[in-house]
Amino acid sequence: MSQDRRMNRPMGRGGGPMGGLGRPVEKPKDFKGTFKRLLGYLKPHRLNLIIVLIFAIASTTFTIVTPKISSKALNKLQDAYMARKMLSEMAKGQNEAVNQLNQRMGDVQGEVVDKIVDQMAEGQKRQ
Repeated sequence: MSQDRRMNRPMGRGGGPMGGLGRPVEKPKDFKGTFKRLLGYLKPHRLNLIIVLIFAIASTTFTIVTPKISSKALNKLQDAYMARKMLSEMAKGQNEAVNQLNQRMGDVQGEVVDKIVDQMAEGQKRQ
């Protein structure tokens, strides 16, 4: 019974899941003629093929350009964030510097006032 199955198979292609992958490749005998015939078959669909070609080119262009545009946008966002962060840090530093100056000036003013009070007290004792 298994011999009958083997005998009924067509001889051109190999059977099984791999088909005829082990066979040598057949080369076209008349490439120009075959191509012209293919163009003749596709002639009624010429407008559709041109539209598909235009959309394929546009899709490829957008695929290439989109990451570049995104990277520029993200760089601008990061620059703005960093500028805002630096300004806030600079403002904190300036506030700390002003507070330290006020504190030191307060100390100096306190010392000057104490000296003046001491001198006034000594002046009153002399009189």
